[in-house]
Amino acid sequence: MKKKYLYISILIVILVTALMVGCEGALLDGPPEVAVSDVSVKAAGNASTIATDGGTLALSAEVTPADADNKAVTWSVLTILDGKGDTGLAVIDNTGIVTAEADGTVTVVATAKDGSGKFGELELTISNQASAKVVSDDSGLTNALLDTDVTKIILDGTLGSADRNTGYAIYTIDRALTIQGTADAKVYGSFRVEADDVTIKDVAIQNAGDLTVGSSTPSTGHRTGIYIVANNVTLMNNKITNGLGTDEGLSNAIQIRSPDGSTLSSYVISGNEITGHVQSVSEWTSTGLLVIQNHSSITGKPIAASLPDYQDVLNRNTLTGNAFDLAHMDYSKSNGTIYLFSSPLEKITELDDAIAAAKALVESDYTPETWNTLAVKLAAAEDVSANVATADGTYQPVIINATTALQAAIADLEVKV
Repeated sequence: MKKKYLYISILIVILVTALMVGCEGALLDGPPEVAVSDVSVKAAGNASTIATDGGTLALSAEVTPADADNKAVTWSVLTILDGKGDTGLAVIDNTGIVTAEADGTVTVVATAKDGSGKFGELELTISNQASAKVVSDDSGLTNALLDTDVTKIILDGTLGSADRNTGYAIYTIDRALTIQGTADAKVYGSFRVEADDVTIKDVAIQNAGDLTVGSSTPSTGHRTGIYIVANNVTLMNNKITNGLGTDEGLSNAIQIRSPDGSTLSSYVISGNEITGHVQSVSEWTSTGLLVIQNHSSITGKPIAASLPDYQDVLNRNTLTGNAFDLAHMDYSKSNGTIYLFSSPLEKITELDDAIAAAKALVESDYTPETWNTLAVKLAAAEDVSANVATADGTYQPVIINATTALQAAIADLEVKV
């Protein structure tokens, strides 16, 4: 009987302890979190329009229930153009202030931050925006570029066609301006940027390229997708392709010249997809990103860049199927060594690998004559490698020649017998 009571007592202690631990855990965790069940968006004065140029409107988000633990929301704008959802007509800050940018209809969305997935929305109509235009054809873009009151152009749809005779156009930008594309915006043609503080983003561009006819490849404005004659520019999230296809000729995606002298880092080039600029003709090769300076007939002051600058540009963009991804040409240099630097960067890695391989060898293992040759080539290669990362750079043929010479010297080493 005593054992029975002992067992019952032990069970009671275990149960009480478990209950106490459970209660303590509940007390520590606190009551269950109250999630957001609904979000509604309202505008000041119940407005549904912004009808002044660059006008603003204050919005507020009402969260249900009132005792929700996290009532914070994230604001965003969905622009509706012909049934397609894209940004471009308005912007909103984190306090719910909407600023109009171009005519059209937008939906403002407030999304709960508590992870509930709840959101509210409000449709606004924007009109009378003189500083921004939505264009969907060649004449619309041409007229917007001529209108000096316009500071932002939104491209919607396809402009031009792949017809080499009539489909491609050249658009000149001669003032500070933003050109932004909707999700399916595509331009058959080329942009020539002749002013600082220009932004081109979210646009698919197919440039015609210069077609070789007979043995001649003419140089025209169609050769390059975005031709920059400015000291800075912003190019983001564009897709630039080569309209030559498999035909012979020359085509560059982006070409840069600086009227006054600049640095490569002044050109913000990020998130772009540059594809298929692969053709070569006698003495010339198509390039993804081409930097030119000191040309005798076309102006272009020096653009300073170091190896990390080149590497940064290559890292921030996707370049595929180009003969050269990046090249920097200085026409003040003689004997044809005009490439300051060109991708792929493996050429630099190959030089450094050859240097490391040579330095790992032991002099006493080889004949004096072949070792002396190696020592000379190694010293020259180290000088070249040291100059690569400087602002002056090292010319690509010099890098290739130094690599080839050192590799040959290693291969020609004779082992002592």
